[in-house]
Amino acid sequence: MQKKNCLVKKLVKIFFEGKVTLPMIIIFQKGNKEEKNFLNEIMKKDKRSEKDFTYTLSLINKYKAVEATFKKAEYFVNVSYDSLAIFPDNEDKKILQNLTSFSLNRSF
Repeated sequence: MQKKNCLVKKLVKIFFEGKVTLPMIIIFQKGNKEEKNFLNEIMKKDKRSEKDFTYTLSLINKYKAVEATFKKAEYFVNVSYDSLAIFPDNEDKKILQNLTSFSLNRSF
């Protein structure tokens, strides 16, 4: 839950900067026509309002976009960890394996 709260706080900042994030992409992919039109319009704006963010956050929650983001990140962390199997066991490999875990477990 702490990770989710940290990510949501980060999303607030990024949203108002007008940057596109994976949760935004997910809600755009899953949204209906009206929701997609809303997202298109707010991303065209130079400044987004609190109301824009509140509705966007409701879509993020509706489509469980934060959870989907973590699930996708976890998948790629596992792929990267598994990809290291071709290398011999040594200290360098262990460092890289630890980095893959760290990237998912770090606080946003």
